[in-house]
Amino acid sequence: MLALQNSWQPMAIMCAGSFFIALVYIFILKWITKPLLYMSLLIILIALCAFGAYVFMYQYTPNLSANSKQWAYGSGIGIWCFAGAYLICVCCCWKNISLGASIMEAASDFVSHNVRILLLPVISYLASAIFFVLWVFTAAFIYSMGTATFNQYSPIPSMNFN
Repeated sequence: MLALQNSWQPMAIMCAGSFFIALVYIFILKWITKPLLYMSLLIILIALCAFGAYVFMYQYTPNLSANSKQWAYGSGIGIWCFAGAYLICVCCCWKNISLGASIMEAASDFVSHNVRILLLPVISYLASAIFFVLWVFTAAFIYSMGTATFNQYSPIPSMNFN
């Protein structure tokens, strides 16, 4: 608890900084949406090919058992097959990917023109925090009333609390 009391200032700075970074990112996103998407597709393909080459070349490591060499060979081929399937999927779905990029660009344009939308998560968090606090107080009140027991001799069934 003491650490939380001493670290409220850095946490407040981080919250304000993340809000500022999100605001800047939203304004930049309308210009870099498509290049960001296409570069990420290319980087994933290059990373898969490079990882496949690394695993495939691992079989030439000295003092490696025959079983490990077979695993390195098979894993390298398997990763390259996965990279090929990824490339085929990207090529076959290129029209849908470009449509999705255009939709992302339109969405980022909408959000950059309506900056108030950034307040929505903050407002929903505060609203849920209010209900959480009410729930905690209600649960503590009910728990502090004692154990409920049934009185069978009463003409009207009721609950007695000890």
